[in-house]
Amino acid sequence: MSEPARAHPETLIVFPNPAQLETVGRAAALTGVPLTVLLPDGAACPDLPGVSVLRASEAAARAAAPEGARVMCCHESGVYWMAEHRAAVGRPNFAEVCLRMLVKTRLGAELAGLGVTVVDKIPLAGVRDRDALPYPLVAKPDFGFASMLVKRIPDAVALADYERSYRQLRDRSLLTEYDEFIATQPDADPWGVILEPDLTGSTLFLTVPFLVRDGELAGMFPIKGVGQRGDELTDFHWNAFHCGDVPPGALDALDRDLRLLVKGLGLTGGVYEIEALYDERRGTLYVLEFSPRVTGGFIPELVRRTTGVDVELLGLLHFLGAEPGPDVATGPRHAEPHLLVLMADGDPEPAAARGAAPVASRVRRLGDTEFRDVIYPCPSPAVAP
Repeated sequence: MSEPARAHPETLIVFPNPAQLETVGRAAALTGVPLTVLLPDGAACPDLPGVSVLRASEAAARAAAPEGARVMCCHESGVYWMAEHRAAVGRPNFAEVCLRMLVKTRLGAELAGLGVTVVDKIPLAGVRDRDALPYPLVAKPDFGFASMLVKRIPDAVALADYERSYRQLRDRSLLTEYDEFIATQPDADPWGVILEPDLTGSTLFLTVPFLVRDGELAGMFPIKGVGQRGDELTDFHWNAFHCGDVPPGALDALDRDLRLLVKGLGLTGGVYEIEALYDERRGTLYVLEFSPRVTGGFIPELVRRTTGVDVELLGLLHFLGAEPGPDVATGPRHAEPHLLVLMADGDPEPAAARGAAPVASRVRRLGDTEFRDVIYPCPSPAVAP
């Protein structure tokens, strides 16, 4: 008499967006592993073979996750949700310390302890003589994301202006959506502000999705920020990214620091992301941010267009411990540089891409503004959009 088939433990994918849901369905079909997606209560329910749905309120009400359960996050809000409801989900694809690194001062301290170079962080509340600060500086919320309320501070007068406007601006930003979460975190202060040296004039901004398989670095895809503009809520709204051309020194520094992060943060299998500044003159990489999930927005599509690698699918397969099939690129199959531009209504086509037909685009909303994310083939964006 044969033994009954053993049920798979719960494999939970937290807060995938609609495009990522399709990837989850593809991974379930490729591997035969039943997957569960954790979705906000109001989100549409997908009909994907091999994929079940668990609502956030249902999961939050659980006293404990099922035995052997494991979990992977797809979105920054999913990381916050998991930190708040830790007992309700299984073993993540990263060490528990990652859920204690959700404010920038704690993140900087943890990364520095691993041997990674970070930018100095000065809590504004502890500054006694503001005239003696080493201007120029950058001010930002200690708990923040998407460059919200990140401003250049040239002098003490500008710092005083930033302080006066901070509460009003924050109330108009997306940060308020996470006030309930902040209230549950002992070191998260919605009004906490930190100061960092302004290195932006001498450094290259990088956002870097990277893959881990079986606890080892399996690939990285550095992307340069090549265009930005300011608005009321930030001086650092990056609106153009180029994939396919990064200085060799930056690649060496990234390889070193990513291996430190993989080991020190217990990254097992999946796709993760850092943001960094690279000083080519000094050969120094400063890690600004780390998140245990894939880079958001249209960045994964930019990587796929440039290298042929679907980082979201491959990361999910690495998380599941599955062997990618011959149809899944595990490394660059080609290297055709591309430019991603985020354009609001009325924005002109970027000068660097004029004459090139877009190869991919989508429309999305950020707050009250509608944007188009457009990808162009672009060997070298000599002029920032």
